[in-house]
Amino acid sequence: MLNLISFALAHFSFIPRENDDPDPAPPVDPTSKEKVFRQADVDKIVVTRQKALKAQYETLESNYRSLLETSTLTATDRQKLETDLENVQAALRTKEEQVAVTSKRMSEQHKKELDLALEGKRRYQQLFEESTIERAVVDAAAKHEAYSPSQFTQILGSRVRVVEEIDQRGEKTGRIVPVVEVDGKDELGNPVKLRKTPDEVISDMKADVANFGNLFRANVAKGVGEGRSAAGGGARIDATKMTDAEYFANRQAVRQHYGIREKRGL
Repeated sequence: MLNLISFALAHFSFIPRENDDPDPAPPVDPTSKEKVFRQADVDKIVVTRQKALKAQYETLESNYRSLLETSTLTATDRQKLETDLENVQAALRTKEEQVAVTSKRMSEQHKKELDLALEGKRRYQQLFEESTIERAVVDAAAKHEAYSPSQFTQILGSRVRVVEEIDQRGEKTGRIVPVVEVDGKDELGNPVKLRKTPDEVISDMKADVANFGNLFRANVAKGVGEGRSAAGGGARIDATKMTDAEYFANRQAVRQHYGIREKRGL
């Protein structure tokens, strides 16, 4: 039955309408006992059947919609019902309506594929920027003898971002470089945001012994201090964290720190 319905609706445009001009009726033999149908009679029968088929399709569409509202459907059953519903709806549409629906579907599919492509591009760009920033920060921290170079990616945080490099003439070079935004002052002493390289910022941190001295090996007493400069005195010494070479190189300072006196011979 569905095959018959599909065939009838697929050839919808070839079915004469009620308002179509009928062909001239053939001459009727008044002596014939057979019932003679005029073209208008045939057209009327076809249109009536067409309306009945359309009503059946509309009933099918309603049934499919009701079934799809059932929450117990499996994914496979739901997909099949959605496909069947689309076929029914396509049979009910006019040619112009089907063209519009197809065009809309293609447009939506194109937009979906474009969004996925853009999302992938943004993801790879993010990965590139993160790896570029991390490499620059870790390399700069290692250069300045930080205890934990990777720690500086968290310390600098969101202040680091990548920008297109600008040369001394103010022209873009086409290279992507990481920069750090820091608070500074202009020539008149007004507060401004300055852009520095990770190397410049970490160098400034190393020089700021009071705040960041304990992050760098050169600023901490042997055995790891408490953030105070060894040159300033009073830095804590932990002999348990020293290597043998460090201990023997600083043996006298260790003895003084722990109050150990050298034994004298009898």
